[in-house]
Amino acid sequence: MKYNRKTLFAELRKKLFHSLSSKQVDGIEILITEGEKREVELDTLAYILATVYHETAYTMQPIKEIGSDKYLKSKKYWPYIGRGYVQLTWKKNYQKVSDKYNIDAVNDPDLVMEQPYATSILFDGMIEGWFSGKSVSDYIDNVDESDAEDLREYTNARKVVNGTDKAQEIAKLAVEWRRALKASWITNYNPLHKYTTVVAGVVAVAGGADVLAGPVTDLA
Repeated sequence: MKYNRKTLFAELRKKLFHSLSSKQVDGIEILITEGEKREVELDTLAYILATVYHETAYTMQPIKEIGSDKYLKSKKYWPYIGRGYVQLTWKKNYQKVSDKYNIDAVNDPDLVMEQPYATSILFDGMIEGWFSGKSVSDYIDNVDESDAEDLREYTNARKVVNGTDKAQEIAKLAVEWRRALKASWITNYNPLHKYTTVVAGVVAVAGGADVLAGPVTDLA
């Protein structure tokens, strides 16, 4: 799946972001590109992006757990406090990352804040079920359904990262991300950057990733 960036950012400004900083745009672009590269299905990508939106306080950048040094050092899992897009914690998880990517995140925990590692941890962790033993595929079926059913699946999917904490709040965000992604979805994309789409009921063929400027609907 590929997404038209002009349409996507226009849709995101409607409800999720009143304005977008350059860092937010860069962060979204990195994550969308990763989702495209991995061929992550639309519903799943929407939930991953909603999780990042919530966990990073809307910055769309890897962050470190918020708090004073005194507060953070009082945590049982210090120095393996929350870092990254999904707030990776505990030494065992930093060791897992070290083994997976051949880095030393145990002795240098801030490595998981670096963009390439943070991105891989986010996608691998949620898709493979690192954080809780549950994967997004355990809850999200990637079938085009009603918002109510999507909301139910997204609410349950919170168990992938953090039990039921803020589950419904993040689920509602995921529904909005899904709408933005669906509106910007380029149908029948191929590696030559040519695609067929339906805009206002008219079939058109275009070349170039930024040509499309309008909502995209499924081909009948």
